[in-house]
Amino acid sequence: MKNVLKAIKDVSRVTVICLESDEARRNLYISIAEEGMDTDEYVYLMIESRRTGFNEAWKLKNGSVDGKDAIALRAARKFFIIDSQPLNASARFAADVQAKMLQPPYNCVDCTSINTNSSQVSELADAMLLYALALNKSISAGYPNPTGTQLSQFASGTFEGFSGTVIINENLTRNPVFLIYGLDTSDQQIILMKITENLQNDSIALVQELQPQSIIWAAHGGSPPLNRPKCDFDGSACPKSFAEQYLAIVIVAAGVPVAIIIAAALFITRSRKQEEERLNALWQIPFIMLAKPNVKDTQRHAFYLLAEDAVVARKHVGKVLLRKADCSLLRKVRKRLMSNCCGAEGISHGTLYLISVQP
Repeated sequence: MKNVLKAIKDVSRVTVICLESDEARRNLYISIAEEGMDTDEYVYLMIESRRTGFNEAWKLKNGSVDGKDAIALRAARKFFIIDSQPLNASARFAADVQAKMLQPPYNCVDCTSINTNSSQVSELADAMLLYALALNKSISAGYPNPTGTQLSQFASGTFEGFSGTVIINENLTRNPVFLIYGLDTSDQQIILMKITENLQNDSIALVQELQPQSIIWAAHGGSPPLNRPKCDFDGSACPKSFAEQYLAIVIVAAGVPVAIIIAAALFITRSRKQEEERLNALWQIPFIMLAKPNVKDTQRHAFYLLAEDAVVARKHVGKVLLRKADCSLLRKVRKRLMSNCCGAEGISHGTLYLISVQP
């Protein structure tokens, strides 16, 4: 069912429906609500002939509870029910018919109940009334024993029958009378319009509104929705918002300065790091640059050649993790002692132990 609703959603906002049972109606209500098709844009016309209108079909009536009555009611509010006029037949009429069916010539022992809504007993009774009324007119006109053709000439007219108002037109057919039901603000069924065809007078409107427009369309925001939504069925016709229209421009306008700032910050950070590395290189001596001469080391000192200069290195047990502050201090010391021939040359940490190198 949901696949069908999705297909409808792409092409229409007005849907005419005919279903067999209240259970089928309720399932449809729930599916419509779950698909988000219960907004003011949608109108549903349910065609019925059971004379019961809504019959509170949004309620689960099998004694169980599934918690979806409220969801079904949401969709039911968007429905109009076009149904036959209710019967004039009473419970007494049904009881009388049932009693007669037990008597000759019917002798129907199985006729223990009669549902006037589903059976045609009311229409059959009206046919008998129509015959009697036409015969009375024929007798009054001087035809006590009319033929079928003569009798039909007196059949047109209107009377209140067991099946409602009976209107026989000049074509000797019955004009149907339909009522259009809706739900009011209290979710109670009310008659909104009446549909009656009149072949004798074309000036009479086919649809008679029994309620003002504000009540008829109360469940749709107070006015009838468009057959084609303003935004079209897929929403493509809606005017774009400022963000949708100018989002790219806004992103570029805001992004370029941010990108420049980020790039500048990265450049400054990189430059500072490179400068630190350059200054650190003044006191850092890669161990690979130290050549070992043929001189015996002592317990605390080792002797090397740095380029062509003889240097002595003091051994420090273990390796020290030099932090940023330590590197900064070493740069300052190196700067102060650069002109001192006995100053520290630097530190090498490429061996198993840390060594400080002096000229």
